Amino acid sequence: MNGLYKFSFFKVLCFCLLSVFFSSNCIGFNKNKNVLAQFPKAETKQNFPKNNDDIGKFILKYEPTNSNPEIQRIFIESQIFDKIINNLNNSGLIMRQNIPVTFQDCGDPNAYWSYKNKEIIICYENTAYDLFLFHEKAKYPIEKAMEKSINETIFAFYHELGHALIDTLALNAVGQEEDTVDEFASVMLYRNHDKNFAAEVVLDSSEYYELLYKEKEKSPSWDEHTPHDKRLFNLVCFVYGSNPEKYEKIFIEKFNLLDEENIASEDNLKARKEKCQQEFTKKTDSWNRLLLPHYAIKNNYQRSSFPINNSPGMSERGIYW
Repeated sequence: MNGLYKFSFFKVLCFCLLSVFFSSNCIGFNKNKNVLAQFPKAETKQNFPKNNDDIGKFILKYEPTNSNPEIQRIFIESQIFDKIINNLNNSGLIMRQNIPVTFQDCGDPNAYWSYKNKEIIICYENTAYDLFLFHEKAKYPIEKAMEKSINETIFAFYHELGHALIDTLALNAVGQEEDTVDEFASVMLYRNHDKNFAAEVVLDSSEYYELLYKEKEKSPSWDEHTPHDKRLFNLVCFVYGSNPEKYEKIFIEKFNLLDEENIASEDNLKARKEKCQQEFTKKTDSWNRLLLPHYAIKNNYQRSSFPINNSPGMSERGIYW
């Protein structure tokens, strides 16, 4: 992490915190209804052909971990990602290959799409670092900090899923890919989950970028990722656009936070609010149209003819996913 995160220190700190709180049964995320109740039971569409060898599946794997066993235990016992993967596998999405989704130790807080191995990697250290930020920096109680860390990990997964589908389905996605898959993640959360839960996940992820912004963590100018403050505001803008009345307060709060030199007028604020509402609709409709040809349609399923993209991708994010 560019030597900035002092990973070895916070890894030990997070592990110690988790050990203490788990030993006293404070977290028990498998029993936390605030998180798990938001996941509807997977519904299999009748028009989706089962047991068809032509259809790829997402395959969830948890590799052994030496550094974050309690975080792994939360994921396994809560079955949060089992439910997400099950919903995706029963959504009607047509893929010509299986895509592993692997949780593992990486040595750094990270998550990435491996174009070479065609695999989504989520690092346990990514969630551990989230916990460090939300608990130690933002001062949330440990249980709330863990809930936010899980939500940020969910967003990171959907972000990497965007990279994966752009690559393997050869989607005609244009523009800066890192920004594009942030939009994809937001759209897919609203598409696949309860809207209140989707908004909570996106906002928790925006808060992650806010904490990095306040810590003055910066990606280099040549990096493919948009600066933290812009990613923060883009995510808040998307949520605001989904329900302006409900999320106006947080939109104005973040708008003022990022207007450091107080140069924005009421007209600037009004114009941006209107744009966010338009962008929510346009981005949602655009992704729905882009993905539609890759979903099975009523009793009309045909083997997909789209090519597999084997060209070198540019989606491995390095340090900021």
